[in-house]
Amino acid sequence: MIKKIEHVGIRVKDLERSVKFYSQVLGFMVRGHTENKQTGLKIAFLKVGDSEIELLQYPNEEERLSQGVIAHIAFRVDVIEDVLANLMDAGVEVRDESPKEVFGDTKIAFFYGPDGELLELYEKK
Repeated sequence: MIKKIEHVGIRVKDLERSVKFYSQVLGFMVRGHTENKQTGLKIAFLKVGDSEIELLQYPNEEERLSQGVIAHIAFRVDVIEDVLANLMDAGVEVRDESPKEVFGDTKIAFFYGPDGELLELYEKK
Protein backbone atom coordinates (compact mmCIF):
# COMPACT_ATOMS: atom_id res chain seq x y z
CA MET A 1 0.00 0.00 0.00
CA ILE A 2 2.30 2.82 1.23
CA LYS A 3 5.86 2.61 -0.13
CA LYS A 4 7.47 5.53 1.73
CA ILE A 5 6.95 9.06 2.96
CA GLU A 6 7.27 11.06 -0.24
CA HIS A 7 7.52 14.52 1.30
CA VAL A 8 6.31 16.75 4.12
CA GLY A 9 4.58 19.98 3.15
CA ILE A 10 5.48 22.98 5.33
CA ARG A 11 3.59 26.29 5.33
CA VAL A 12 5.96 29.27 5.22
CA LYS A 13 5.48 33.05 5.38
CA ASP A 14 8.24 33.96 2.89
CA LEU A 15 9.14 31.29 0.33
CA GLU A 16 12.37 32.95 -0.81
CA ARG A 17 13.66 33.31 2.76
CA SER A 18 12.75 29.71 3.57
CA VAL A 19 14.38 28.34 0.40
CA LYS A 20 17.60 30.17 1.29
CA PHE A 21 17.51 28.77 4.84
CA TYR A 22 16.91 25.16 3.82
CA SER A 23 19.37 25.26 0.92
CA GLN A 24 22.19 27.53 2.15
CA VAL A 25 22.07 26.80 5.88
CA LEU A 26 20.87 23.19 5.99
CA GLY A 27 22.28 21.99 2.65
CA PHE A 28 19.06 20.91 0.92
CA MET A 29 19.15 20.86 -2.89
CA VAL A 30 16.45 22.96 -4.57
CA ARG A 31 14.62 20.63 -6.95
CA GLY A 32 12.13 23.13 -8.37
CA HIS A 33 9.74 26.04 -7.98
CA THR A 34 6.22 26.65 -9.25
CA GLU A 35 3.44 29.16 -8.75
CA ASN A 36 -0.28 28.81 -9.30
CA LYS A 37 -1.16 32.12 -10.99
CA GLN A 38 -4.88 31.66 -10.23
CA THR A 39 -4.57 31.09 -6.48
CA GLY A 40 -1.24 32.80 -5.76
CA LEU A 41 0.15 29.65 -4.11
CA LYS A 42 3.96 29.46 -4.42
CA ILE A 43 5.72 26.10 -4.00
CA ALA A 44 9.33 24.93 -3.79
CA PHE A 45 10.57 21.35 -3.53
CA LEU A 46 13.87 20.71 -1.74
CA LYS A 47 15.71 17.42 -1.33
CA VAL A 48 18.24 16.03 1.12
CA GLY A 49 19.32 12.40 0.76
CA ASP A 50 16.21 10.34 -0.04
CA SER A 51 13.91 12.82 1.71
CA GLU A 52 12.04 15.80 0.37
CA ILE A 53 10.14 18.77 1.74
CA GLU A 54 7.61 20.95 -0.03
CA LEU A 55 7.51 24.59 1.05
CA LEU A 56 4.14 26.29 0.48
CA GLN A 57 3.57 30.04 0.63
CA TYR A 58 -0.14 30.85 0.47
CA PRO A 59 -1.28 34.38 -0.44
CA ASN A 60 -2.94 34.81 2.99
CA GLU A 61 -0.43 32.84 5.05
CA GLU A 62 -1.08 34.49 8.42
CA GLU A 63 -4.58 33.00 8.42
CA ARG A 64 -3.42 29.57 7.28
CA LEU A 65 -0.57 29.40 9.82
CA SER A 66 -3.21 29.36 12.56
CA GLN A 67 -3.95 25.82 11.29
CA GLY A 68 -0.37 24.70 12.01
CA VAL A 69 2.94 24.77 10.17
CA ILE A 70 2.85 21.23 8.78
CA ALA A 71 0.50 21.40 5.79
CA HIS A 72 0.45 17.68 4.95
CA ILE A 73 2.46 14.47 4.78
CA ALA A 74 2.61 12.75 1.37
CA PHE A 75 2.90 8.99 0.94
CA ARG A 76 4.33 7.40 -2.24
CA VAL A 77 2.10 4.69 -3.70
CA ASP A 78 2.21 2.50 -6.83
CA VAL A 79 -1.40 2.70 -8.04
CA ILE A 80 -3.16 5.68 -6.49
CA GLU A 81 -6.66 4.66 -7.65
CA ASP A 82 -6.38 1.30 -5.85
CA VAL A 83 -5.14 2.84 -2.60
CA LEU A 84 -7.81 5.55 -2.72
CA ALA A 85 -10.52 2.92 -3.28
CA ASN A 86 -9.19 0.88 -0.32
CA LEU A 87 -9.29 3.96 1.90
CA MET A 88 -12.88 4.76 0.91
CA ASP A 89 -13.89 1.11 1.43
CA ALA A 90 -12.41 1.34 4.93
CA GLY A 91 -14.55 4.40 5.67
CA VAL A 92 -11.67 6.87 5.64
CA GLU A 93 -12.72 10.46 4.96
CA VAL A 94 -11.28 11.58 1.63
CA ARG A 95 -11.00 15.09 0.29
CA ASP A 96 -10.48 13.87 -3.27
CA GLU A 97 -12.57 10.94 -4.52
CA SER A 98 -10.40 10.73 -7.63
CA PRO A 99 -6.74 11.67 -8.21
CA LYS A 100 -5.65 14.93 -9.80
CA GLU A 101 -2.77 15.04 -12.28
CA VAL A 102 -0.05 17.60 -11.52
CA PHE A 103 3.33 18.43 -13.06
CA GLY A 104 2.48 16.21 -16.05
CA ASP A 105 3.84 13.03 -14.46
CA THR A 106 2.29 12.86 -11.00
CA LYS A 107 -1.12 11.99 -9.55
CA ILE A 108 -2.19 13.17 -6.09
CA ALA A 109 -5.22 12.77 -3.84
CA PHE A 110 -5.79 13.98 -0.29
CA PHE A 111 -7.47 12.25 2.64
CA TYR A 112 -7.74 12.81 6.39
CA GLY A 113 -6.27 10.99 9.36
CA PRO A 114 -8.36 10.24 12.46
CA ASP A 115 -7.65 13.65 14.02
CA GLY A 116 -8.25 15.61 10.82
CA GLU A 117 -4.60 15.71 9.72
CA LEU A 118 -4.25 16.20 5.97
CA LEU A 119 -2.51 13.30 4.22
CA GLU A 120 -1.62 12.92 0.56
CA LEU A 121 -1.31 9.95 -1.77
CA TYR A 122 1.40 10.54 -4.39
CA GLU A 123 1.99 8.46 -7.51
CA LYS A 124 4.84 9.41 -9.85
CA LYS A 125 4.97 7.89 -13.33
